[in-house]
Amino acid sequence: MTSPDLVLVGSYDYLLVGLSVLIAILASYAIRIRRGISELEVAKRELQRKATFVELLQIVAVAANETTSAEAALKFTIDRICEHTGWPVGHVYSSSQEKKTELISSKIWHLENAAQFETFRQVTERTPLAIGAGLPGRIAESGKPAWIPDINRDPNFLRRKVALDLGVKGAFGFPVLAQAEVVAVLEFFSSNIQEPDQELLTVMSNVGAQLGQVVERRRAEEALREAEARHRLLVEQLPAVLYVAEPGAEGEWLYVSPQIESMLGFSPAEWVADPRLWFRQVHPEDRGVVLAEEKASQERGEAFHCEYRMLARDGSIVWINDAAALVTDAPSGCPLLHGVLFDISERKRAKQELARKVEELGRSNAEVEQFARMASHDLQEPLRMVASYIQLLAQRYKGKLDAEADEFIGFAVDGACRMQQLIQDLVSYSRLTTRGKALNLTRAEVACNSAIENLQESVEESNAQVSVGTLPEVFADARQLTQLFQNLIGNAIKFRNERRPEICVAARPNGNEWIFSVQDNGIGIEPQYFERIFQMFQRLHTRQEYSGTGIGLAVCRKIVERHGGRIWVESQPGKGSTFLFTIPQTEGVEK
Repeated sequence: MTSPDLVLVGSYDYLLVGLSVLIAILASYAIRIRRGISELEVAKRELQRKATFVELLQIVAVAANETTSAEAALKFTIDRICEHTGWPVGHVYSSSQEKKTELISSKIWHLENAAQFETFRQVTERTPLAIGAGLPGRIAESGKPAWIPDINRDPNFLRRKVALDLGVKGAFGFPVLAQAEVVAVLEFFSSNIQEPDQELLTVMSNVGAQLGQVVERRRAEEALREAEARHRLLVEQLPAVLYVAEPGAEGEWLYVSPQIESMLGFSPAEWVADPRLWFRQVHPEDRGVVLAEEKASQERGEAFHCEYRMLARDGSIVWINDAAALVTDAPSGCPLLHGVLFDISERKRAKQELARKVEELGRSNAEVEQFARMASHDLQEPLRMVASYIQLLAQRYKGKLDAEADEFIGFAVDGACRMQQLIQDLVSYSRLTTRGKALNLTRAEVACNSAIENLQESVEESNAQVSVGTLPEVFADARQLTQLFQNLIGNAIKFRNERRPEICVAARPNGNEWIFSVQDNGIGIEPQYFERIFQMFQRLHTRQEYSGTGIGLAVCRKIVERHGGRIWVESQPGKGSTFLFTIPQTEGVEK
C-alpha cells in the first residue's frame, strides 16, 4: 500500500509541470500579442504616412488652383514639402527662355535658417546648369525624380563644396512637366544622409504633374491676356471704328470702339445706350439708301458695304465707309452685324478737288488746243506775209542799197524765219498731249529708222555714221517715238566737233523697264547744265554757233513722261554725250 506522503509529492510534481506548460503557452501568446501590437503600430504609422501624402497632394492641388501665379504655386509647394519632410532647404530651378539647354536659378526659396544658408543661396543663384549637370540638370534630362543620399559621394553635384561646408548632405528633386516639357525643377536638401524614399518620390511626381497643369493653365491665361491686350491696342489704335450691332434702323448696338468719339463726337456709352442714335445721325438724304442696301445685302447673303454721310455732334458732315458682315451670334443664335466704319471725308474732298482739277485741266487743254489752232493759222499767216515781202525786198534790192541796208534786210529775214520755226515748235509741243495717239505695241527699231530717214539730208551733209542695235517692242505712240529719236539723233549731228559724227542707238532691259541710249562723240555738256537743257527755251550756245529754238529737248522730256519714263544725260565736255530714257516693258516682252 502506497504512503499518503508519496501520493502528495507526486501530485505536486504534476502540478508544477502543468504550471510550467501553462506559463510557456502564456509567454508564447504574450510574444505574439506584443508582435501583433508592433505590427499594428507600424501599419498605423504607415497609414498615417500615406494619409499625410494624400493630404499633401490635396493641399498642393487646392492651393495651386487658388494662387494667382505659377510662382506663387511653386513657393507654396516647396514650403509645404519642407514642412512635411522636415528638410530645411527647398529651391526652384527654371528652364531658360533664351537657352533651351540650360536651367537658371529662380528667386523662389524655402530656408529654415536664412542666415545659415545665405552662402549656398548666393552660389546657387549665380550658377546656371546645363541639362544633365547637377541634380536639377539630371532631373531635367530624364524628366523623372532623383535622390542623392549623400552629396559627398556624388561627383555630379556641382555645389558640393559649399553645401558640405554648411552641413548639407542629402538631396532629392522632381520635375514640373507641362505638355511633356520640363519647365521647372524643385530641389530639396537635408542636413542628414538620407536613404531614398521611393514612395515619397512617387508622391512628388504627382505633385510635379499637378504643378505642370497649373503652369499650363497660367500660360494659357497669360497668352489670353496678351492676346486681349494686343486686340484692345489694335482696336484703340486703328483709324476706324469697330462695332457689333443688330441689323435695322432700331437695332441695338452691343459694342463700339472708342474712336467713335473722335469721329462723331459721341462716347461709346452714349452710342450703346441709345439704339436709335445711329439712324438719327445718318444724313436724312442717305437713310433710305443705307436701309435699302442693308436689306439687299442680307437677301443676297453678302457683306454690307455702303458709303453715306453722318451728322457729327457739332453738326458737321462726316463721310462714312461702312462695311459689315452678318454673323450668327453663338449664345443667342441671332444674326449680328460685325463691321467697321472709316472716315472718308478727306478722300471725298480730295475726289471733289480732283474732279475740279480735271475740269480745269480740260478747259486748259481746250484753251491750249485753241491756241495751237490760232498759232498754226492766225499767227503764221501774217508772219508768212511779212517774211515773203522781206525776202522779196532782199531779192530785188540786194546790192542796190548800201551794205547796212542789206544787213538790216538779212536780220529781218532771219528773224521772220526764226519766228516761224518757233511758232511751229510751240504748236508741236502743245499738241504732244492734246493730239497724242493711244499707246500701242510699237517696234522701236522701226521708229528709229524712220527718224534716221527724216534726217537723211543732215546725215549725208555731216557724213555721220549712225548705228542702231536691236531695239525692243514697247507700248508707245509711234509718231511721238519717232520724233523722240529724231530730236536726239538730230542734236547728236548738230552739236558735233571737227571729228566725223559717230552715233550709236541701243537698248537694254532694267527690271520692268527698257533703258534706251543715244550716244555720240560730239562736243559734250558741262555737268551743271544736265538739268537745264531739258527746260523750254534753254540754249547753251549762240545762234551763230548752233541753230535752233531751245525746245527740242523739252519736247523729248514731255514725250518720255507721257510714256511713263524718265530722261537724263551723261556727258563730259569734249568726249561726247549719252542721252538715256526709259519706257516700261510690255508683258509680252518680259515673257
